[in-house]
Amino acid sequence: MTVNIPTGRHTLPDQMSVLRVVQAQPEINSQSISREIGRTAGRALTALMRGKEVTAQAQRRLDGSTGMVYRITPKGVETLRNYDAAQLPRAADSAPSDRIQYGTGVYEGRELLPYQGRPGAMDAQALPSRFNNELRYRDGTAVDAREVRP
Repeated sequence: MTVNIPTGRHTLPDQMSVLRVVQAQPEINSQSISREIGRTAGRALTALMRGKEVTAQAQRRLDGSTGMVYRITPKGVETLRNYDAAQLPRAADSAPSDRIQYGTGVYEGRELLPYQGRPGAMDAQALPSRFNNELRYRDGTAVDAREVRP
């Protein structure tokens, strides 16, 4: 079985990711495609249009401006079917290793701990703040300043 592999500077998994999104959501714009695949889709869309796997059509938006929407062609459906039949790696399987992985590990927040750099450096935190004739401590207690003698 042959696989129709479009040529260009983009990768085949990127094109297949775009084809999957366009197949799942007909009449989708390029920004929505990019959001779905997690990277820009411009080069892959251009190559797919050149290979006649995807068509573009101008469509008027609600604000009156014109935008392009994309649809998969029968040739694009066949390309996707052949790609899956050949069991080539998908874009999700070949994610770049240089991507930042968010949400991994455990955050300990060491920089938020009280300062322990030098003995006596935080002693001032035990003293109250003065608000008019009231002394307020960090634990929430308040004392009338006129009652306190130095």
